[in-house]
Amino acid sequence: MEGVKLTTPIWIVLILVVAFVVVLALVFAGFFGTGDSDRDGIYDSEESQGYDIMVHYINGTKTVHVSSNPTKQDTDGDGLNDFEELFNTTNPADSDTDDDGLTDYEEITVYGTNPLYQDQDDDGLRDGVELKGWDVTVRGLTKHVTSNVSRADSDSDFFTDLQEYNAKTDPNLKDTDDDGVWDSADIDPLWNIRVTVDLVSFTSLKNGVAPYFVVYAYTNYTITPVVSVNYNETVPLDASYDLLNADIYDGTGGDTFTIRVSALDKNSQTAEGADAPLAINGSSSIWQINYNVTDSQKSFTVTGDDGILDVHVKILRE
Repeated sequence: MEGVKLTTPIWIVLILVVAFVVVLALVFAGFFGTGDSDRDGIYDSEESQGYDIMVHYINGTKTVHVSSNPTKQDTDGDGLNDFEELFNTTNPADSDTDDDGLTDYEEITVYGTNPLYQDQDDDGLRDGVELKGWDVTVRGLTKHVTSNVSRADSDSDFFTDLQEYNAKTDPNLKDTDDDGVWDSADIDPLWNIRVTVDLVSFTSLKNGVAPYFVVYAYTNYTITPVVSVNYNETVPLDASYDLLNADIYDGTGGDTFTIRVSALDKNSQTAEGADAPLAINGSSSIWQINYNVTDSQKSFTVTGDDGILDVHVKILRE
């Protein structure tokens, strides 16, 4: 009986060859540092070596060297794997590369903003604040608003989104409180402001005068008094007491306005035939004072050569 000749099937040989090649490749890769331990598409050596990125902050641009963990596909756990971070040149070890309040994942996949720019429209407000918004309370009613990260002034009212945020106004409405005055020119953009200017009393110190007063009120953005029945009233005072309500609605800018009182005498005229000025403050016929709307009310007394004038100013928010 002849001996049996044993042969190894060809498929076993092929398996052994493939296994040998794989082991050899792994050993070779490990030796030369070109493996990809976390299978994120980046060689371990490249992850450890890192790369430079340029981040644009509100206060300037900065070059930052970043690197990732070769044993983790998503080093910072923000939803973007390290290969996607490399592709977008973001920081794989920081979920919010530009520190704008939005994760890199949100910027790239949700909002479509640039994860390397803290403030895309250069209005001084971080993109995260603009997109996540803030609460606005108008006449006691609160709503939530957001602004446009691509426009420094979302509603084109000459109030930047940063100013709107600081004032807690609506960046999408030119006139947040709907009082007819744009936010940028409103004494108080969250309320309709009415100012009462009361000439409480005038005591004449000069015999034979018939005093009356013209009251103007105007904001610090205007040069001449506002001409309107609500802003300009003529008030006769034939005794020691009278009252004026000059309603000053939101003007044309700022939080300070000027009250101006001109005192005239019906019983004496100038060379041109006009009523002569009456001095209520030294030799001047005009008295004025700057008033801030943060004060709810205030009283003033002015003593001059021809008389004593008492004025009361009150702020009403409606």
